Amino acid sequence: MTGHEDVAPIATTAFHLRTTPVRMVIWADRRWFIAADVARAVGNGSLQSIRLFVPQKHQRELALRLPEGELTMLVFSEQGLAPVLVRRRTALAAEFLAKAATLP
Repeated sequence: MTGHEDVAPIATTAFHLRTTPVRMVIWADRRWFIAADVARAVGNGSLQSIRLFVPQKHQRELALRLPEGELTMLVFSEQGLAPVLVRRRTALAAEFLAKAATLP
């Protein structure tokens, strides 16, 4: 991880994977997904197990503006997360990638 950034983008719900909301932010002209949301949504492993396979350059701790206030959260870039989910070969991982591909 490269450390805490001074940016406070607004986290918004990008989509629901079945019943689990997945939030994302646009930062540095890229889509970044809240890591804890990804872990809950795709199941089949903990956040730590997913984090091991996402390259460091695709992980950040960002101060995010959320309805409950400003929080520092781990986020994964779409570019870093996609190969990890493809390798998982689960229906939920495939559904996540399909929904993410339709985002503006």
